[in-house]
Amino acid sequence: MADLFPGIKSSDAWPSIAKAAETGVIYFRRAKTMSNPEKDFIESERLYLPLAANGRDVDMFLNITVYLKFR
Repeated sequence: MADLFPGIKSSDAWPSIAKAAETGVIYFRRAKTMSNPEKDFIESERLYLPLAANGRDVDMFLNITVYLKFR
């Protein structure tokens, strides 16, 4: 994820994303999008579904994002 989003490790989302990777627990977040930080009117809801090829160790996420406009 750090390759796609430089600075993600310093974001407020990172601790929960890292915890989802370590524990396999699903993570949901609603916030401004990191991919469009200059656009204050865009918000997103994201669902991170941890997946493991071996059934135990998370090695990928299925991420579903819904973009919303502030009202």
